[in-house]
Order: sequence, then structure tokens, then C-alpha cells
Amino acid sequence: MNDKFAESIFHRRHVVCGIRLHPFTFAHAAALDFAGSPYASLTGAATLDDVVFALAVCRAPGAFPIQLPKVGFFKTRIIAKAVYRAGLSEAHAALMAYFDDYNCPPDMWQQKGSRAVRVPWPLYFVACLIRNGRMTQKQAWETEVGYGRWMCAALAEAGGNEIAVISDAEREAMKEAGYG
Repeated sequence: MNDKFAESIFHRRHVVCGIRLHPFTFAHAAALDFAGSPYASLTGAATLDDVVFALAVCRAPGAFPIQLPKVGFFKTRIIAKAVYRAGLSEAHAALMAYFDDYNCPPDMWQQKGSRAVRVPWPLYFVACLIRNGRMTQKQAWETEVGYGRWMCAALAEAGGNEIAVISDAEREAMKEAGYG
């Protein structure tokens, strides 16, 4: 079994700044993306507001229809205080560990002639799961991100497409060679 696939299924419980986070779904990813959060692309530095917003989004079930969290002044202050007590860099690191745990897609070799996807990435994978996986819209949006990305790759391969997933042995050889 590919280690990255196993990572997409088995998760630990995540509590950041005393706030229990729900499994990271495509609905969570879309809410972060809609709001322009740096956590949507999992890159860049985050401000206190970014951390507070991400915690507010991910503490709620990642359900469809997607709703941005209703975070009033009082709740925002409570979350911000929890982040302040833990420290911004520690809260950011804990959030990144949470996202890394749930966003573990298959590593793939770049295919010749492949093109970039122009729609928001959560929508792309949800559309794949609906079209190829025969899921309802609700089921697709509520799928955990890493597992859903593996499902899309498997569905494409089952449909006759050549999917060049990097094996554990290839990943180890690349590390030994100094790549990644």
C-alpha cells in the first residue's frame, strides 16, 4: 500500500488552541478559498485574523451547503485569546499539521501535455467525485480532502486513464538523490 494513501485514511484528532477541529473536507477548503485565506493554498504566512478565521471554519463540521462561519465579536475574541495564549507561530504550526494530515494527495509524475485546472481546486475534485464517483453533491463536499483526491485519481485510472502515481520506492529514491 502506498504510504500517502494510508495517510489519507488514518488521522489523529486535532485540537488547536483548545479548539477541536473536524475532519478537513472540500467544504472547509472552499470556505477558506472563498475568503482568500492563505490556508486555502497551504502557503504563505498567516496573521492572527487568518488563524482565527481558519479555526472558526474548521471547528464546524465541513458540511454542504457551504456556509462561512458566523463568528461574532465575542466568539472571535475567545478564539483570538486562545491563539494569543498558545502563541501565533505555535497555532499556525498546529494548523499546518492539521492540514498536512488531511491533505495528503497522491504524488504523481507530470504527464506530457497536461494542463492547469482553471476552476477553484475544491470544485474540481468535487465535480470529479460527482461525475465519476456517482456521489451526491452533499457527499462530495463532505469528503475529506486527501481521501477525495485519491478517489479522483483511482476513478480516473479505473476509467482507462494512465495515472502515474509515484510509489513509495520512487519517493525514497528521490529523497536519497536529494529531490524532495
